[in-house]
Amino acid sequence: MPGLKWPGLISLPKNNEMKSQKDELTKYKELVKSINVGILMIRTSGDEFKSRPMSTCQVDENGDLWFFTDEFSEKTRDISRDSLVYVNYADPSKKSYVVLCGSASIHTDEELKKKLWNPSSKYWFPRGLEESRLALIKVEPIEVEYWSGNSSRIVILFKMISSILGVGKSSNKNYKKISVN
Repeated sequence: MPGLKWPGLISLPKNNEMKSQKDELTKYKELVKSINVGILMIRTSGDEFKSRPMSTCQVDENGDLWFFTDEFSEKTRDISRDSLVYVNYADPSKKSYVVLCGSASIHTDEELKKKLWNPSSKYWFPRGLEESRLALIKVEPIEVEYWSGNSSRIVILFKMISSILGVGKSSNKNYKKISVN
């Protein structure tokens, strides 16, 4: 990948069980679809990080994320310079969170834009597919982490206190870390 490697990026070995990897990928895709709006973090030309909310057009069968954007925006220039990005999704009411590191690229294929177009994108692109600057950002995940909780706040609080007091095990069965590519 071009550009600088971000600190803290850890690449884990592939999961030994294909079924488990497929199940984890399915869960990741379900979480992204249910949350929809992610925070895209990009390294700028000034070597700073900039984050912005992005509405997800699609998470495809490979787990790749697709977003509509302005082809000539600051974010597309930054992605062209350094393709390593992070995308975060959060739904605190469902205790669902996704963090991914991936490689971003810009696409202008007209057929692809037609295939992925969603009427809700008209808010940002009032002319729809006729928008001359309309492009897509594709993010291919390298590593995904997700948390999907279904415990009540009382149960979570009890587990936290038990862990602090040393009488309970601090584990989260609803946390997964997968290497996608």
